[in-house]
Amino acid sequence: MTPLLKFVMALLLCGVVAGCAGMRPGMEPPGLMLTSLQLTEVALLAQQYELGVRLQNPNREPLVVEGLRYQLDLNGERFARGASAAGITVPGYGEADLTLQLSVNTLQLAGRLMAWMENPPEAFEYRILGQIDLQGLVRGLPFESAGRVSLSAESR
Repeated sequence: MTPLLKFVMALLLCGVVAGCAGMRPGMEPPGLMLTSLQLTEVALLAQQYELGVRLQNPNREPLVVEGLRYQLDLNGERFARGASAAGITVPGYGEADLTLQLSVNTLQLAGRLMAWMENPPEAFEYRILGQIDLQGLVRGLPFESAGRVSLSAESR
């Protein structure tokens, strides 16, 4: 085997090992459930929201959460995004409540509100997706949760 071929094979092996090191065997992604959404700050070009979520750990091992990256989609369009250095531990087979900060571009929101006023939706479909960075993992665990909030008078 030539030295160049040995070098290429060594690089490939390193890539495979590094890719597999990011996940523990049998680890399931955490569940996430929306519990609240509250407007906290309004400025000319941006708005801040607090997003309440319940993080559910379906694994035996506790999840030591170092941070999260996330976005909230409404009716199939990105509404807001954010990041948090959570610093919490979710017990094995347990839950923890978090409050996440979201940033929304006011100009984009105004355009969406105009469209929603012209054609009011009967409900808002939402989707929260992102990655949770855990202590000891190279890669974050993905998460995704979706739901529907009805706006009709019958559901109130």
